[in-house]
Amino acid sequence: MPHFTTRILRAELAHRDECIAFGKCAASKWPDSQAGTMAVGTGAVVYMGPGMYVNRAIGLGLEHFDVGVSPSNQVAKRDPTESFDIGDPSNQMSDDEPTDVPAESFESQIERIEAFCAERNLAPEIQICDRGSEHLVAVLTARGYTLQSRRNVHLYVPDTEASTSTLDVDDEPSDLGQPLRDDPMDPRDFRIEAVDEALFPNWRDVHSEGFTSGSAAKQTNDLFCEVAHAVPEAEDFVALLGDVPVAVASLVTFDGVAWLGGMATRPAYRRRGFQAALLRHRIAHALSSGSDLVVTSTDPESASERNVLRAGFRPLYVQLTYVRS
Repeated sequence: MPHFTTRILRAELAHRDECIAFGKCAASKWPDSQAGTMAVGTGAVVYMGPGMYVNRAIGLGLEHFDVGVSPSNQVAKRDPTESFDIGDPSNQMSDDEPTDVPAESFESQIERIEAFCAERNLAPEIQICDRGSEHLVAVLTARGYTLQSRRNVHLYVPDTEASTSTLDVDDEPSDLGQPLRDDPMDPRDFRIEAVDEALFPNWRDVHSEGFTSGSAAKQTNDLFCEVAHAVPEAEDFVALLGDVPVAVASLVTFDGVAWLGGMATRPAYRRRGFQAALLRHRIAHALSSGSDLVVTSTDPESASERNVLRAGFRPLYVQLTYVRS
């Protein structure tokens, strides 16, 4: 079993690389926009566009993990300032190229993040791992940043004896762990399919219906879906009941770490176990495809968190988001 701290570092590096990939893909799709990424220390700052979900700095302060994995080297191998072509599965420097990243103070890193954000009229937002550098937190606090939110990261543990059969009656939307309710339609009509170009409009529309309200928010979400679906390391899935798309979910894989996310169910079909089925499908798919870590994140003490824990996930670490007050 890999060392606990090693798993935390690998998960956080994979999350960083996922965000970088989204930023690169946005820059490639919209070359005349300000979308892009910039390497900062062990992390990067990413901007996809106005109102997008991945507009922040991630992966800072990981130098202090003493687990035999060098986050600095991994940053250099995946330089977010390089050009990015959609469909290129690697975009990495060769292993024989230099991988040293010059030391840079946290103050300097944050100053560069703030300059990057100011050029885009974006309020700086910095997400860090709670197991990273305590000094980084002190520097952020001294510069007027305050903790805005927490996100709990969970690791799937295959040998857990978690129940996936029932949910509390008051648990809602995500419905992980709940079996399919009796339905007028033949359950044999239920299936999960990988999203291709033909299914992309269905996936996009259910994603927007689940995450947004209002035409402006939907337009932004639709643009995000265009980018997210084009990321080479991403796989998207849609659950269908007959010919009706009812729920969607995604996973993004980097270096053997599969991040599960993007879960949404159409309101009329919630609490019927579709997300539970999508969760099981993605776990099995990730493990059979060679991933040895499967992770996801939730808001603390939410219904989603309770459901994920029932499905066999266990707490791993916390992502802390700081903003300048």
